[in-house]
Amino acid sequence: NQYIEKVPFDANVYQLRAISYYRIRDYEKSIEDVNLILDKGTKDPALLNLRGVNFRGLNNMEEACKDFLASMKAGDKNGETNYMNYCANKN
Repeated sequence: NQYIEKVPFDANVYQLRAISYYRIRDYEKSIEDVNLILDKGTKDPALLNLRGVNFRGLNNMEEACKDFLASMKAGDKNGETNYMNYCANKN
């Protein structure tokens, strides 16, 4: 947080903080950081997967599955695994 306060936007640092928030189960803050990164134009399908696992942690499977699907379609293997495990054939 101190680094973020002193340095212009650095997507890598926000991603690390988003992962840290996820690991301590602060899913809302993790989602906020992922959204900030994506809003800045970063095109990383792993971020969609990370946001999806946060939504899953919040029991919001509709949003989780949207992110897993988008991540999978963009080529992220973890997004594909999560989509297949939690979303495929659930409709």
